[in-house]
Amino acid sequence: DSAAIGAYMTSSATLSNSVIDGNTDDGVYAKDHASIVVTNSLILNNKPFGVNIEGEAHIVVARSALHGNATDFSDKVTKGEGLILADPLIDVAYRPKAGSPLSGVRDRCPPPD
Repeated sequence: DSAAIGAYMTSSATLSNSVIDGNTDDGVYAKDHASIVVTNSLILNNKPFGVNIEGEAHIVVARSALHGNATDFSDKVTKGEGLILADPLIDVAYRPKAGSPLSGVRDRCPPPD
C-alpha cells in the first residue's frame, strides 16, 4: 500500500489542517483495527479512494473537503458534520478563493466525538 496517510494493525492517527492531494493510491487509508480521525483537511484528486478502509479499521472525516477523487469514500467511512463534497474553490496554495464553500466551516460545526 502506498497511501499518503496510512494506519495499520492497532495504530491510530489524528489528521488536522492537512492537504492530501494527487496520490495514485488512496489519500487516507486504514486497515486491520487501526483508526484515523480527519478534520479541517482537504482530500483532493486521489485514486482509487480519497478515504478507504479495509478490515475492522475505523475512519471519521469531518469539517473537510473532498473533491476530484476517483471515489471519495469507501463504504465503512464515518462521515461527520461539515463535509464539503464540491469544488472547494481554492488557489494553487490551497487558500479559499472568494465564494469558497470552505469559508466559515470551522465555525459552523462542532468537533467530532
